[in-house]
Amino acid sequence: MPGDLETMLRSALSEFEAEKAHIDDQIAALKSALAEWGNSSRRVGRRRTGTRHEVPRIGPRKRYRMSRAARRAVSQRMTAYWAGRRAQRAKAKSRRAG
Repeated sequence: MPGDLETMLRSALSEFEAEKAHIDDQIAALKSALAEWGNSSRRVGRRRTGTRHEVPRIGPRKRYRMSRAARRAVSQRMTAYWAGRRAQRAKAKSRRAG
């Protein structure tokens, strides 16, 4: 039995080492690609050739504005929600105390 366990552990170790080597190769490839590309934060919006990649600007996003009725509805829902939470908390306290 100990020989089987040792064989199994050695096999698992060799598989993990092979997987680690594969991951290390992938990391090295990604690092070299990033080094070739340059610092990505400085090159946003550019292609490898150095030409500008034109992105259409649509301006700032318009703000969603709630109507007075929508604000009132949200207020009523939240008031009911918090009242329910307070009631649950009071019920839990009374159960613990009694």
